[in-house]
Amino acid sequence: ADTWKADNLIYDNDSELTAQRPLEAAWFDSVVRTKFGGRTWELRFWTKPSFEAATRRGASLWVGGAGTLISLLLFGVAWSLSHTRERALAMAADMTRTLRATNDRLQTEIREREQVQRRTATQHAVTRVLAEATTLPEATSKIVQAICESLGWDIGAFWQVNASTNQLHCVEFWRRPGLEAAEFESDSRNRTFAKGVGLPGRVWSEAKPAWIPDVLQDNNFPRAPFAAKTGLHGAFGFPILLGTELLGVIEFFSREISEPDEGLLGMMTAAGSQIGQFIERKRSEEALKHSEAIYHSLVESLPLAIVRKD
Repeated sequence: ADTWKADNLIYDNDSELTAQRPLEAAWFDSVVRTKFGGRTWELRFWTKPSFEAATRRGASLWVGGAGTLISLLLFGVAWSLSHTRERALAMAADMTRTLRATNDRLQTEIREREQVQRRTATQHAVTRVLAEATTLPEATSKIVQAICESLGWDIGAFWQVNASTNQLHCVEFWRRPGLEAAEFESDSRNRTFAKGVGLPGRVWSEAKPAWIPDVLQDNNFPRAPFAAKTGLHGAFGFPILLGTELLGVIEFFSREISEPDEGLLGMMTAAGSQIGQFIERKRSEEALKHSEAIYHSLVESLPLAIVRKD
């Protein structure tokens, strides 16, 4: 039959439900047709209201449970990602610290290597000047210039003790080409220092190297106004010694504030002794020449014939 009618209904397991509720209202409705005995038989299945109500409750519970499960899964994923990010950030920070420390060590090694190279070049330059110079003024001028150029300092000056006044006075002054330091040079050349006064006097008094990180902040630096005009800051000086006798002082200046370099000061102490020996040798040579000149003058002025046997 193509239509569902009560008069051709053979069996109904719940005829009361069928009469009270249209089949179209059911959630599920299935029809199976088959031919038997020359007739078409139709089997129809549909959901009952009680099943549908139970299904609704089960679906709600299922949806709620699924939602809870999904929330837990999302929380787990978020927690995992968060901890993974924290671990990644911690690893990145640790790598950054390691790289920074490695870079600092590398930079320190490079600076130390450069310092050693500059000191070696300075020692060679001083030795070469002392070997080639024929006069004391020539040697002092070239030594000041060589040390400045090797170490990268801007100004150098050589101070010598005047025996008659017992004061230090400037006998040589060198400045880097292009540096405006005329007033500082003029004041240095026209100034004298007693023991303990200024950088040269301090070196003389202590008979050892002295370092000033910033001459503009030093209370014992009379040339500070002229140094400020030139832009000078860092300075160091070392004595020229022959045994315990001080023959002079060499000082250097930089336009940068610089902290003491003990290795450099130690090297300059040795250079000071080397220069002191050179000065003494030149003095002896000059004294010998002078005595020979007097001798020859005396011989030539005498009327007698004198024979010298070597």
